Amino acid sequence: MSDTATPYKRRPKSVKGMEFRQQPDGSYALVAATADQIANGDRKKLSISVAHQVEQCPAAQLAKNNIPRQSDPFAANELGSGAHDTLEHVYLLPRGKRDEDAFDRYTLDVADRVWSEKKLLDLYPPSVEANRELKAKWLEIVSTWAKRIALMEDPNEIDVVGTEIELDGVMTSNGVLSTGKIDRLRRLDSGFLVIEDYKFGVWKGEPNPKFQDGYKEQQHLYLDLYFQMTGERAVGMEILYPRHPHRRIIDFKQAEFDQTLVNFKHARTELDGYAATGVFP
Repeated sequence: MSDTATPYKRRPKSVKGMEFRQQPDGSYALVAATADQIANGDRKKLSISVAHQVEQCPAAQLAKNNIPRQSDPFAANELGSGAHDTLEHVYLLPRGKRDEDAFDRYTLDVADRVWSEKKLLDLYPPSVEANRELKAKWLEIVSTWAKRIALMEDPNEIDVVGTEIELDGVMTSNGVLSTGKIDRLRRLDSGFLVIEDYKFGVWKGEPNPKFQDGYKEQQHLYLDLYFQMTGERAVGMEILYPRHPHRRIIDFKQAEFDQTLVNFKHARTELDGYAATGVFP
């Protein structure tokens, strides 16, 4: 994460009642109009994604959290969420039970929630048939994405300690109240724990070390939070890309780990300052 956010040098458009005001240095900052808008932009429990947003552009972070979210079920992130939900449930099954039928069953459960017909039957019955056609298309894509994990591992050989492990309200080792979820915690034959995260974007190769590695920083944070919560230290960090498929193994370096926590606390301090004034540069 960068030390300081890059300020706007020309006046952008106003956002949902908030307005950009010129600051003494000539840059512009987004000024919240109400206490509710400030509360939406503030996060008492800080996540790594919000910390990144604060360090990159506080004004964008404020605006994003005050604009209604538009959802497209066929957007890559939504399809990935569906596949992620499937894997969450499949890997909670005992080893030996994680077969193709389990994948199909849980993917259909997810699709039934996403493409529920209940409201459509009440509001606009003619749309039900179109909904079913779209659901079938969505189901096919999500099922394919989830099942591709079997190309990188045998699901029945994975010793899963837990999935979607809540880290909500856990304090980091340097005193930042945080939130997050570990997608999957795996125990190796050696007994050591590995923190794993699913990513359904396209694997584009190892990140350039000259630039920020947000996924690595996320794993650093989860490593710290899990130890603070349980007293048990995980030794491995991995990011799984089922669509590729690829398993990215992250080497632990103490200096990088320490710097992630320093930057995370800095983001907390910065966000507290912006929320106190309602001014987000």
